[in-house]
Amino acid sequence: MSSLQANLVRQAKSAQPGGPSAPGTVKKSWAISTTPAIHKHQGGEYKTLTSFALTLKDKGISHYSNNIDDKAGFVEAWKAKASNTLRMNTEQVESIDEAKLAEVVKTLTNIDNEWDGYKVSTQPQTFRGDGLSIGESYPWLQNIIKGAKGDEVTKIDVNVTETSPTIMSTSGDKDCNYAKNAKILWKFSLPEGQHRGISEPIYASENEVTFPIYNKMNVKSVTVIPEGKSFDSETNGTGFGDAHRYVIEAEMLPKPGVRAGSAGAG
Repeated sequence: MSSLQANLVRQAKSAQPGGPSAPGTVKKSWAISTTPAIHKHQGGEYKTLTSFALTLKDKGISHYSNNIDDKAGFVEAWKAKASNTLRMNTEQVESIDEAKLAEVVKTLTNIDNEWDGYKVSTQPQTFRGDGLSIGESYPWLQNIIKGAKGDEVTKIDVNVTETSPTIMSTSGDKDCNYAKNAKILWKFSLPEGQHRGISEPIYASENEVTFPIYNKMNVKSVTVIPEGKSFDSETNGTGFGDAHRYVIEAEMLPKPGVRAGSAGAG
């Protein structure tokens, strides 16, 4: 049980009324929930939460808690993003409405409120795979993709601080399903005590490391890899395979205003 789950149990227990039930009253049956809110993102709500966050970015809305004046228009844009970018099925897309909007905002709020109670990851590096469409969220990457040419592996310095528009799932295993065959591979370094990555997987066997929405990272470089070649030539044959066309190397940063290594940085 993580420290967050233990806290939830203690809070629920402290809320229980003590002593015997009064005559003529029905004794309540108390159920204690210890499920972290982040599990909604790691389970069936992943695409819903991600498409919502990407729609916020498209609309120029800087934070999920900001007021949305045209909710009907936002919902339609969200449905389009869910269908076209996240490939959600018809039933999932049609479930998106203003009530779902309020529910998602509540979920993201709960996740943020719980974050510093989650278990901090001790992984030194993690990986994530994406399709070429991720360039829509990062102009510097889009420019590199559009300008890619030649038949040699080329490393391009970027050196830009970026903010992730979504909650970001990564893995300590570069051979995980969503990284191994991706056109774009993120390779993140996680300085000890100086990042916000947490380890709260639904299944204990998963090597998942998750970063909060609006997490900041320093993007150091992008390696452009022609068809038929691999990132191995840059890493002395460490088994990256030949599926990746772009490898982004970045360092995860601590929470703004929090001293590196403090509890709040996790």
